[in-house]
Amino acid sequence: MIGERTRKTREMPAQDRWASLRAAWVQIKVDLEYHFTYPHDMFTDLLQMFLQMLVFRQVWIALYGGQDAHAGVTLAQAVTYQLVNVIVVRLFSTWVLAGANHRIRNGDIVFQITRPMYYGHILLFEFVGQAGAKLVTSSLPMFVVACLLFRPTLPSSASVWLSFGVSLGLGFLTAFYVDYILSLIGFWTTELSGLFWAKGSIISILGGTYLPLWIYPPVLRQILAFLPFQGVSYTPVAIFVGQIGLSQVPRTFVVQIIWLVILAAASRRLY
Repeated sequence: MIGERTRKTREMPAQDRWASLRAAWVQIKVDLEYHFTYPHDMFTDLLQMFLQMLVFRQVWIALYGGQDAHAGVTLAQAVTYQLVNVIVVRLFSTWVLAGANHRIRNGDIVFQITRPMYYGHILLFEFVGQAGAKLVTSSLPMFVVACLLFRPTLPSSASVWLSFGVSLGLGFLTAFYVDYILSLIGFWTTELSGLFWAKGSIISILGGTYLPLWIYPPVLRQILAFLPFQGVSYTPVAIFVGQIGLSQVPRTFVVQIIWLVILAAASRRLY
């Protein structure tokens, strides 16, 4: 029955599709309004991001021990990577998976999967709404603060900024599909809190959140380069700081897109 409902959703007439788009905007607007309703959450996010930036910056300064560069990476690149990475990771840190877990546990999930809209799209709009709220209330303000206080090295080339934006968009969709697939697993396990925290740890370690992948051993680095986790935050930020050159950008885009196709197909099949 779910497959039949999904097929009918794909065959909706144009007016119904416009109605779905309006419903999507309503969903996004609700999430934005919800986050603006609780300003203490915004201040908590800003404080946490500021402390992370301060700690990571001091750690890298200590690790370089007065040297300007190490293993082909300058201190300015390493510090900028961590500053920007904190901002990007916060942007993708939504509660979509936790919300799906709550709805599965209390039975409210039935109201979502019986709507005349693909369940994945509902979660995507929720993901966009929460990320949009974090962009406005946390990531952009903290980027301004970082530029004023920590003076990161910003790209001077428009091509780098464009490549960073495209890779960031692909990383955003990758982060969503990882959350979506895990939320579907909840229909069998009925509990996702363990997966929620495990996912965060895996992406932090294998996706370059705590340590950039360029400091890993070469063999491990080559393996991680072909996994989807590095496409969430490491790839766009590495492009931003110049560790991934413009000549390498097409290859990284291909890897990100391939994983997006795989994850999207897997989520459809799992649904």
